[in-house]
Amino acid sequence: MNMEQQENENQAGGRHWGCWPVGCCLLVLFFAGTVCWLLFWLLWPNDASATEMKEGVALDDPLAVWLLIDNSNSMFEMGGIGSDPHLLRLDAARLFLSYLGVDEPDQIHQAGIIFFGSIAETAVPLTPLTDDNIRAQLFVQIANPTRMGWTDHLAALELAQSQLSLLNSSHRPVIILLTDGKPEWSQTPDPVQQAAYITALENKGAELAAAGISLFIVLLANEATDDDPEIVILWQPLWQALSEATPTGHFYVARTANALPDIYHAIVVSLTDRESAGVVVETAVTATAQTLLQVPPGLTQMTLVIGKSSPTQTIRIETPDKLVLDEAQPGVRQSGGDGQSREEIWVIEQPLSGTWVLHLTGNGNIHVWQDFVRASRPLPSPTAPEGMATAPTDTPLPVIAAPTAVLVDIVTLTTAPTTTKTQPVEEVTATLASPNEPLPAEVSHAGSFPWLLVGLLLLGVTTVVLYRRQRRATPLVAGTLRLLGQARTGDGQTVIDLDRLNRPVVTLGKPPADVPLPGAMTQAIIYPGVLLTADTYEMRLNARGELWFNGNPLHGEAVLTDTAVINFGDVEVRYENLRLRRIEREMQEMRD
Repeated sequence: MNMEQQENENQAGGRHWGCWPVGCCLLVLFFAGTVCWLLFWLLWPNDASATEMKEGVALDDPLAVWLLIDNSNSMFEMGGIGSDPHLLRLDAARLFLSYLGVDEPDQIHQAGIIFFGSIAETAVPLTPLTDDNIRAQLFVQIANPTRMGWTDHLAALELAQSQLSLLNSSHRPVIILLTDGKPEWSQTPDPVQQAAYITALENKGAELAAAGISLFIVLLANEATDDDPEIVILWQPLWQALSEATPTGHFYVARTANALPDIYHAIVVSLTDRESAGVVVETAVTATAQTLLQVPPGLTQMTLVIGKSSPTQTIRIETPDKLVLDEAQPGVRQSGGDGQSREEIWVIEQPLSGTWVLHLTGNGNIHVWQDFVRASRPLPSPTAPEGMATAPTDTPLPVIAAPTAVLVDIVTLTTAPTTTKTQPVEEVTATLASPNEPLPAEVSHAGSFPWLLVGLLLLGVTTVVLYRRQRRATPLVAGTLRLLGQARTGDGQTVIDLDRLNRPVVTLGKPPADVPLPGAMTQAIIYPGVLLTADTYEMRLNARGELWFNGNPLHGEAVLTDTAVINFGDVEVRYENLRLRRIEREMQEMRD
């Protein structure tokens, strides 16, 4: 019993001291970043010309965008677990292309589409988006994608980069990659090949950043991806690092395929430097319906992005002066809405403020996003006319700034069906601004300096508390590995304390691994399973290749019990965990 107590204390101590270096580094980084941000905030001039550039990219140049769409087997119907069996990813692509095609008459944006799986193929070459006929041709070309086997993201990025390198114009190069998981080339990818693939991806990301190519990566997550610890631990941080290292690039996570149009809308708003109120209408229509839209004063341009369940649905837009919006009117541009497309875009220059009426016809769901450019002057809060009880909102229109300027974490977008709603459907870390807030030409920061220091201090304390709480809440791999026979680690050890690694997932076996075992022929992953007691988790073992577990071949996953023996070919290890041993003994006593 004394040995068990001593082992428990050693394991607890390993976790305790393992957190301190990381915690100290975070504190140092936090306060260093705070000082730098404070100096920037106090000394940087409030110059309106700064809005003309974003991370060194000229925002008035047209775009050259490659959409990279994952069409591997897992994206299609797979017995109820396919990521996007209804091809909603193509709806999102069509919405994106429709928006760019009508955005600016004096800017000819270009777009191309690459489908990828085991290989990468150009579905649509880089094409100028000049009119509805061009867009209709693009939509036909991508209408019926086929399954493309496994998933090679690197091949898709290389193909897009090679095409962008042929540009001889001033277009801003952009790559948007959609995937539902991780690169795979077989059922059991070789660890050495995987390590080489990761290095190649990192090098490719550095090349894109150096070439000024913005990279947006969208991960379509689901229950299948959640069950794969590699996606969360390895690939998701890699996707985020690759995208955010490029100019204006960002990483998004969609929990369902229904959220993809919202994400692609957020990306196009960012690339065109618009502001957005998000989804202002989301309603199910039976036969006919009408809803109201509030437009505040001071807007120099407004874009209404309309998504419909069916191309046959129609939407008639009535302005406050009772005119029906028509693309023949000066300052009005329109794309789609001809009975052939489920996407419809309206761009209105100098829109009238007040209550607009949207007349909806045809059965199905309709979503309307409201984007705009506004003058830099105070905008009074709009109010609905007296008696308009059906108005979707009677509060000032919320504004979400361009996502790449304000998003600081992975973005998870979700949709929830409602009758009509005015709040954005995105769950984002964003700074909200209201159109009725004044936008002065110069801002004086000196008077708020003491309050800034207090706020930073509270932020620092909150950061430390949340970090410590998160560390306590995250289950970590626990126990000890004891090498049997003459086996040794690369540095001569025979005992590995897994608690001191302080990790939620540990790979061991054939190098490269967290615990490299020279001579091992394969790899395994250890990670926490279900919670057994208040402080003890079940440990699970996942084989990556041929593995023997307690004298039997293991293919897939097993519960890692105390004293279990794992054979990696020429290397054999025993797993020991005194906490699990005690729990197993107590359970056995209860059964007896």
